[in-house]
Amino acid sequence: MLINERLKLLITCLKDARKIHNQTDFGKIVGLSKGYVSQLLKGEREISEQIVFKIYEEFPYINLNWLLTGEGEQPVNISLHDDISTNNQGNIHHIAGNCNSIKTGFYRYEMQSIDRLLSIIEKQSSQLDASQGQISKLLEILEKK
Repeated sequence: MLINERLKLLITCLKDARKIHNQTDFGKIVGLSKGYVSQLLKGEREISEQIVFKIYEEFPYINLNWLLTGEGEQPVNISLHDDISTNNQGNIHHIAGNCNSIKTGFYRYEMQSIDRLLSIIEKQSSQLDASQGQISKLLEILEKK
């Protein structure tokens, strides 16, 4: 079975599971026009990895290996995967939230570090200015002698 035939079967299974209404709906969800999806299904256009991964991103419960290679379980009963998918999406959102918290924490830490470095630089700059002033005075004294 060619990849365009597997895509047809996938769309049929998604319709049967009431995940999509029709081919046009599928196209909208994955960001493709109706005509483009039609061309993919007819084999007139190549299904790129980018499109496959977009499909997987929108329908994470499908068997990606089957879609890409034809090997493994076909998506004949997608509705069984609802609970798994919902749990996985919840986990993904939780992980994404944790990542954002970590990013925020690192950002705060970096900003604090930058503020500390700026403070040190300002102190050293003041000390340097004071030292240059003392050197200038010493030079004036030496020139007078």
